[in-house]
Amino acid sequence: GGTVGDMEAAVYLEAIRQMRLERSDPYDCCYVHLTLMPYISTAGELKTKPTQSSVRALRSAGIQPDVIVCRTEKPMTGEAKEKIALFCNVKTANVIQNMDVDPLCRLPLVLEKEGLARAVLSELRLENAEPDLTALKSYVKSVDGATDPLRVALVGKYTAMPDAYLSVTEALRHACAQAGAKPRIDLVDAEKITPDTAEDLLGVYDAIVVPGGFGDRGVDGMIVAARYAREQSVPFLAMGFGMQLAVVEAVRSLLGIDDAHTAEADPLTPHPVVRVPEDRVCQNDSRGATRMGSSGVRLLDGELQRIYGADVVHERHSNRYEVDPAYVTDLERKGLHLAGVSVEAGYPEAFEMEGHPFYIAVVYHPEYISRPGKPHPLFVQLVKRGLERAHA
Repeated sequence: GGTVGDMEAAVYLEAIRQMRLERSDPYDCCYVHLTLMPYISTAGELKTKPTQSSVRALRSAGIQPDVIVCRTEKPMTGEAKEKIALFCNVKTANVIQNMDVDPLCRLPLVLEKEGLARAVLSELRLENAEPDLTALKSYVKSVDGATDPLRVALVGKYTAMPDAYLSVTEALRHACAQAGAKPRIDLVDAEKITPDTAEDLLGVYDAIVVPGGFGDRGVDGMIVAARYAREQSVPFLAMGFGMQLAVVEAVRSLLGIDDAHTAEADPLTPHPVVRVPEDRVCQNDSRGATRMGSSGVRLLDGELQRIYGADVVHERHSNRYEVDPAYVTDLERKGLHLAGVSVEAGYPEAFEMEGHPFYIAVVYHPEYISRPGKPHPLFVQLVKRGLERAHA
């Protein structure tokens, strides 16, 4: 984000400038500059001056762009492209139109048609190979052809910044495209959810997702959402911090331990259902080391194992706190079954609710490995169960 003139960008611009300088072959480096071309509706024209000014600032930093990509909501005229090429010192073919598109997954196809790849390859003196876009075209066709409505509530605390949950919403869209579903994904502010408001705020949705997060803000609302999904048989998926709160809800409601909590949200809780394992507490940091990156998960016999179709999978992690195994046996008796453990240390990784259409909570982040045309199986199953509820 930001612009060329931003003070905090200066160090990066200098590093970029030196990249070409240090290359023995000047064609080993290509500068692509993204600019905004606003449309003035009252005048009915696109303005090129902001692009010219931006390039002037970039050149003052010692960088001459080779390709200019213009963000615009209206099609560029040939005259506008020629004007930018003339005053910004680039080839006309290297002025690329980047119009608003919906859905966003169509953008690579649009840029390929506009010639972005050809322009970059030409500047790098590389062979212009024809890309295989078959899979992407098929995915876009699936998105365009989806008609089955699906309403999904994403219950979180960062609802003022939708991009905070972009990985989750995109993973849902990947799964919906495969299922032919046309999703409406609403960000529901967890701080507004209480036992009294849960029905009004969540009752219209076919599926509920509680994603990751940090801190104690909005925790009570996410716990209420987990309980609502469990009691009302709404397809439910919790990940990361959301998984912690789903387990806390089960301990409170099913085991009757009202003051149970996660130590991440309440370090002084007398019943830390989720805590930092002793073997991960650092000498200089009582918060413990964070488990980061991909690691193995051994799936136990149950619904989760059937969804994956495997005994061991590798998933992306970013967590410091783990569910205390001491509560697992009692939770199992109440129907919340342990569905997966870490390969390395046996930490509880996933839980599933017996007799529920779809109630799964995982400590890892499946959204990180979902891709267009290759959705994550957990999101696929969530969407499938959500559609069944929508059709009921």
